[in-house]
Amino acid sequence: METLVNPIAVQEEKVLPDGPAFWFLENGDPASIEHNVRLQNYSFGSVYLETLGSGAEGKKNEDSYMVLPMGEGRTLFAVLDGATSQKKISGLDDSGISGAFYISHLTSMGFAGSDEYQELCKRPELTAKDAMMATNSWIHDQLKRVPGIDYSDPCSVPGMAAAFLLVDVSGKRITLAQVADCTIAEVDKNGGVKIVTPNLNEKFDRETMDYALELSQKFDSELSKFKRIPEAKELFRQHLIESFHRKTNKKDGCGIMNGMVEMISNNLIYTDSMRLNGDISSIVMFSDGAILPYMEKEAFANNAARKLVRSIEEPGNGSVLSRGASILESDSQYAKVPRMKLKDDATLISINFDVKSTHGEHSPKS
Repeated sequence: METLVNPIAVQEEKVLPDGPAFWFLENGDPASIEHNVRLQNYSFGSVYLETLGSGAEGKKNEDSYMVLPMGEGRTLFAVLDGATSQKKISGLDDSGISGAFYISHLTSMGFAGSDEYQELCKRPELTAKDAMMATNSWIHDQLKRVPGIDYSDPCSVPGMAAAFLLVDVSGKRITLAQVADCTIAEVDKNGGVKIVTPNLNEKFDRETMDYALELSQKFDSELSKFKRIPEAKELFRQHLIESFHRKTNKKDGCGIMNGMVEMISNNLIYTDSMRLNGDISSIVMFSDGAILPYMEKEAFANNAARKLVRSIEEPGNGSVLSRGASILESDSQYAKVPRMKLKDDATLISINFDVKSTHGEHSPKS
């Protein structure tokens, strides 16, 4: 496998913390964490990977991605979108690190050194769901060592939306596993784009957006500024806590990777499988921050995904996610794209298949 790395300049180098809890960051590069673009070549095709932090003051990129060989002929790709806890975490706060940043980078930088990872690589049969479940168990063992994280109080536990995809060249198939609002889309050989994963967080996001609009009207404020009003900010915070309680790994809620067994026992992992048969041109995986620039008012997710894919396909060496960020920066009043903040952290993986190297048939399941 050949790898081309294109480092991207960042406006501010954000210093990484040290100490036992941050062992996985020992060899980390702050600039690489905030924004990097990579192009990797495989026997089945090429892969474009990018992550871009929002650039918000005092905040590190809470998105990350993971690429791991998983045994002969198998490669795992994952998009990880951290979600912080609803309570402060004493073991992280003193270092200025959010739980969202901690869990996504703990996973992307630390899981490869685990016994769980080695065991997965040795399995004769493996799916993306197997990898997600093993990673979730490992996360539990890691997080319970952090002061302030208490699994008897879910509000103290950070988590993440995640999409895992396992390319198995030997088995001539792709398997995927997904929770929350990280998304996987399929691009067929004719250029058609279709989202193949559900968004179980969507109804909760809609409730939150509706409540934000209600608060902005109640306090006679623009959507982009209502959280500057102390009373509105506190009401919104209480809403988020209540929403967190209702949805986090609950049967009628939304799966979140945070080490809780309920993500698995409540059947909140969506799975699918596809045969590599030349019908699939590419698979695109992305966090909600990557598709946000294309989610205009009343926009459908599939249409927004098509716009994102077209941006990926644009010629030139420019950053795909930077182009999306520019769209949001030009919409500073949140009029074109309704949202809670100017920009979000974003991550994107585009897996482009060489049709000469793949064959088989499609067989989805859920």
